[in-house]
Order: sequence, then C-alpha cells, then structure tokens
Amino acid sequence: MAGKNTTHLIISNVSLDMNGYKYRCLVSEPVCNQEATSVAASLVVTSQNITVTLPAVNACPGTDISIPVLVDNFANVASVSLVFSIDPAVLTYTGYTLNPAMTTGLSNANSPAPYTQVILGWYSLNPVTLDAGSVMVTFHFSYAGGNAALTFNNVPVGNCSMTDYIAVSLPAEWINGSVNQAAETLVINTQPSNTSVNAGSSASFTCSSFNATNYEWQESANGIDWNNLIDGGIYLGTGTDHLTISNVTLGMNGYQYRCLVSGLCGNQFSESASLTVINNIPINVSLPQLTHCAGELIVPVTVSDFENAGSFHLQLILDNSLIFNGIQDIAPMGPGFGNSLVGNVLTIFYTSAVPFSIPNGVIFALNFTATAGTPSLVWDMSPGACYIQSVGGTTLPSSFNNGSITINPLPVVTWSDPLVNQPFFSTTYLLTGATPPGGTYSGAGVSGSNFNASLAGVGTHILTYTYTDVYGCTGVATNTILVEILPEVTWDNPLEAQCENSTTYLLSQGIPEGGTYSGPGVSGNNFNASLVGPGVYELTYSYTFPGGYTFITHNSITVNPLPEVNWSPDLPGICYYSPAFSRSNRRQF
Repeated sequence: MAGKNTTHLIISNVSLDMNGYKYRCLVSEPVCNQEATSVAASLVVTSQNITVTLPAVNACPGTDISIPVLVDNFANVASVSLVFSIDPAVLTYTGYTLNPAMTTGLSNANSPAPYTQVILGWYSLNPVTLDAGSVMVTFHFSYAGGNAALTFNNVPVGNCSMTDYIAVSLPAEWINGSVNQAAETLVINTQPSNTSVNAGSSASFTCSSFNATNYEWQESANGIDWNNLIDGGIYLGTGTDHLTISNVTLGMNGYQYRCLVSGLCGNQFSESASLTVINNIPINVSLPQLTHCAGELIVPVTVSDFENAGSFHLQLILDNSLIFNGIQDIAPMGPGFGNSLVGNVLTIFYTSAVPFSIPNGVIFALNFTATAGTPSLVWDMSPGACYIQSVGGTTLPSSFNNGSITINPLPVVTWSDPLVNQPFFSTTYLLTGATPPGGTYSGAGVSGSNFNASLAGVGTHILTYTYTDVYGCTGVATNTILVEILPEVTWDNPLEAQCENSTTYLLSQGIPEGGTYSGPGVSGNNFNASLVGPGVYELTYSYTFPGGYTFITHNSITVNPLPEVNWSPDLPGICYYSPAFSRSNRRQF
C-alpha cells in the first residue's frame, strides 16, 4: 500500500477476499485545527471474465427439451440480464429453472411475441458465486424439429450483462449455442426366443439392437395384456438386453415376454417369446429370519410355487411383545382377502371361485410394533389351522417354514447442551455435547462437526444429531441454533479538541453502548490530554457481542499546546514621587 498520507492511495496485489472493502480519507488542516472525512468508497474485486455458454443440443422432433446455460468464473454476481434469439418454428419456450443458489433472488423469464427471443432478468441482495461449469439457469422448450442457432443478443448494449451488488458491471464473455435434430436408426438384430425350463429353475430371454439407449421388458399371461417388469424378486435385467427369471412356477407356463427397445428418436417392440414351465413343486409358505431395531417391524410372508389355488387359511401364533398393526403389500388376488386377531392368534384367509397363482415372492407383509427382545412368530400347525386348497376344495401339498426375530433396542441419543447464537458471518462453530459419541451432525450450514452460519442464513435452525449403533439401530436428537445479524459498531461523533493541560474529557456515543474506549491518555471513559501532550491521537472503541465476537472502530482527537506568555525586560526602579510609570513614557534619571 502506498500514498496513505497523500491525496492518492495505491493498493497493490488486491485479492478476492478484499471484495467489498471500503476506504475513506481523513483530511486535516493544522493552522485552524480543522479536519474532515471523505465519503467512503467501495472496492470491487472480480476474477477473470465470466463465461456464459449456450451448449449445442441434439434433440428429437416432438419432444420437450431443456437447454442449460453454463457459467465459469461466476463470482459475487448480484444481477444477471440475458437475451438470446431462437427460431419460433423450431422452439417454443415453456419455462425456466434457476440454480438453487439463485432462488433467494428475484427473477423473471419470458419469450414475448413474436417469440423470437428468450429474456431473463435476475437480481439479489446477496451476491452469488457458482462452481466452474455450473448450470446458472435451464430453459425449457417444446422442440418441433430442425436446426436452429441459439444466439446471445446484446443489442442494445446491456441486454446481456452482469453486475455486482453495487451495480458495477462485471466482464463477461457470451458464447452462442445451437439445437440440432438427431436421427438414429433403430434396428433389433437379436429377437427373444421361446424357452422351456423346469419349475423352480431360471429362464432367460435376450433382445439386442443397434443404437439402443434403453431396454424395457414386459410380461403377459395371455398375450394381450402386457405389464412392465422391474428388477426385484424373481426378475433381473429388466432394463438390459438380457432378462433373467429365477424360480419360475407352473403358474407361469405359457407366459409371454417381449422387449420395448428405445433409441434417441423412437422405440420399437421386439417379437414376443413364450415360456414353457415343466415339472411340479409343492407350495411353500415361509416366515423370514430377521434382525431389526425396536419400533415398526415389517415381516414379509413369502411363497414359492403358489399355483392354481382356490383358497388359503393361514394361522400365526404371536408373541405378546408384538403389537399387530395390520397387513400391507398384499399380492393382487381379489376382494376375498381378510384377517382376524383373537387373543394372540392371527388368521389370514382368502377364497376365490377362479384359480389363482402368485409369483414367487411376498404374498403379504405383517406390520407390527416391536420392543427389544426375541419375540416368537410361528405357524400354528394344529389340524385345520394352516392349509391351501384348490377351487374344488382339495388340499394342495404345501409346507410352512417358521422364521426367527431378534429386536435390538434403539440407542438413547441426547443433545441438550444449549448452542451459542452465531452472527451471520460466522463460518466456524464446533458442534459438541451430543451423546453417545461417534454420531453425525446435520442440518442447514452443517459440515462434519462444524456449523457455518454464513451458509445456513439468518434465523433459527433445527440441527440434528444421528447415532447408529453396532446393530444398525438409529436414534436422533435435535437442537436449535440462532443465526443473527449483529448491529454495526460505530463511533462517528467529532471529538472536541483539548488543551494539553486538560485532564477530564468524557468519551461517549460509541454504538452499541457498553463497549470499551482505549488509546493514548484513555482511562475508562475519560481522556486525559495532560498525559499525552499536543498532537492528534487515534482512539479506539471496541464492543464484544455474546459469543465472544469483538468489533473495533476508531475516532481521533486533537490536543493543542498552551499559548506561551512572556513579559521582559526587567522594570527599572522609580522614586515614590515619580508620576505613573509605563514602558511607553519612561525616562532616565
């Protein structure tokens, strides 16, 4: 820094963290002991040019498309204005989505008639900085087809501009883009083939295509009604060119499978292939082996080879520590499904006049509230308690497998220590006091164990401490923290000049009240000029807010020297009868 005591101040090697610093000049006149303070000026520090890019987008006619606006070097931006040209025969504007970091500001976008331009305006009192390559805003269009340029329009000058929070224009480069029609030929080169497998084994189908972007397998029990398949249970690879079906059942005999193959600009169904299932396996109904945490407990009941049944009657003996809440995730069967609970015996039943089959997997799930321990849940194997029958009433061969349940307690989690209020600019506040140790803190502004008030924003925030024990059981506790805006610390009133023999001059008007005055000659709130002598002295007012945040401001005071009084030379002797003597009429005797 050079020229700090001259009319021209020079600051070299400014850094980005100096953005927003203010500078003013104290001008003094020694003859009449006058001084004045200039208006404060702000320093705006920017990085290199902001780059704003419209990309080249390939799209399919008749689709909705999104065009992102990408930015680099986007730092401390408080307002954005952009206008770019579109071809209304190719694109129809439908809306926009701002980067979440910019949604606290005010924004508006539209495409006014004759719909040849898209206009965006955005402004915020809180400047925004985005990572390199971030999407500042995404525009949405209906794409009719064809090729069109996306051209930023800076006529008149200012159509495309960015400023900081004091409306200083930021240098920016605006890079045009385009939208182009994509054309890909979709050809299925491998069609699925008919497959025969034994019940209980796995079946597979293959379908492949040039230029495919997605595969979606479908299943039909009658060759007319088709259902989309998803991975899970017996299905694997439903979104690939190779579908695998495990543990096929006799009820799946004659099922058909086909694949919807999608490309960039279209889709096509494959030929259908049939599944032939041979062999026969008894129906099995099973309870799982579960280790779970106290609280809500979902117990799935699974079946395999559940084919051509007309009814079932299943009876469970419940442990007294299990509270039954109901049945959920019921396989599609029909209106004949029901249940009843008598004492600790739960009965689930279903009857149909039409044979039904249930694919291997969950037939239904039981919802309980469970406390810690090892509650029992077993099938009642007394006569007439558990059976599966055909439509004609014939009991079908079946087996019932019991499971086991272990319920672990939830950890006791506490976080009762009060959190210290933070000023809005605070970035490091260590979160502590939650037990047991080893958990994680979360919430607005939280990273690890640090709370960043500048990221959370002003207001009261609810923070969470989550602890998971060795059993995978999780407990949570919450706490609140207040992020506040601290008042400005100022001491702007002019201090009266003091004579060098002055000993008591009351220092006042530091805001907020209750701070501390310090500097040469200062004791408490009193300035003693006799201790420092003539000159101009910089005094300090500091104020400490709750939480230990101290802010300092300055003021200056002038101490003037006492005037010098002199009377010389010595007076001569005179006679008692001499007339009045003065230096102006003296005479020699």
